[in-house]
Amino acid sequence: MLSLVSQRIIKKEEYMEINNLKNLAISDTGFIFDPFAGKTFTVNEVGMKIIQSLKSGEDIVEITKQIYQEYDIPLEQLERDMSDFLIQLKEQGLIQ
Repeated sequence: MLSLVSQRIIKKEEYMEINNLKNLAISDTGFIFDPFAGKTFTVNEVGMKIIQSLKSGEDIVEITKQIYQEYDIPLEQLERDMSDFLIQLKEQGLIQ
């Protein structure tokens, strides 16, 4: 079932480009600075893990599997949360 959830997420973000993520400065506390846009963000532990994983080149399916295995999150909630977070990153210009 996890692969179906991940496939639905990846289809929504099929053409995701992460070039802007590579420039982010990320603190251990979840404070994020985008030096090109001059924007700052704060994310929780899971958000930080997603950004760091995307930044290092992992695909969204693998990231979703890792989060599912590491945290006690129902699949339906994970799917919604991942989709919402990716939309937020897109709205901030961090992914395309």
